[in-house]
Amino acid sequence: MGAVIALACGRQVKESRSALFNLYFLGAMLFEILFFLPFGIYLYYFYTDWSWMYFFDPSRLAPRTVNILGLAAMAAYLGSLIVGFQMAQFLIRNNLEKTARLILVVAVAGLGIFSLLTLDRLMYIGSYPDYFAGQVVLLMRHKVGYLNTLVGLCMFGALVFMIRAFRKEPSARGAGRQA
Repeated sequence: MGAVIALACGRQVKESRSALFNLYFLGAMLFEILFFLPFGIYLYYFYTDWSWMYFFDPSRLAPRTVNILGLAAMAAYLGSLIVGFQMAQFLIRNNLEKTARLILVVAVAGLGIFSLLTLDRLMYIGSYPDYFAGQVVLLMRHKVGYLNTLVGLCMFGALVFMIRAFRKEPSARGAGRQA
């Protein structure tokens, strides 16, 4: 997500004075903190088995271990945004925007391939034992499916609104705001 925001605001990101203290990186961080993390925490807390895509049985681990894994997963959400934004920003500032776009395309393609290969795990929700017993529910017949759709639409709308607002901002005015 960070690379998407950096690339969408390429000119502004390139002209900002600071790599860390600029409106666009702050916007990306706030987007992550206000949208992705709360929803990720909700899904992890209430649907832990599905969140781990049934690759292992969380009920066989100590609760503390499951909580630590959850914290690590949430930190990875935030870390991937930071790394993606900073990597894209670095490439944009060094006139390598095409390289940043290519890396983003490869990452999205990899995620798409992984999703297709694990579609049966993504599309059905239940517990680990239910998944292997074939007793899971189709995601869109479960409240989580509707919630995913609603939150996804809200996130997309907020992302588009934020990027449009950033792109309309004159760079001189934006540069004056930065530390």
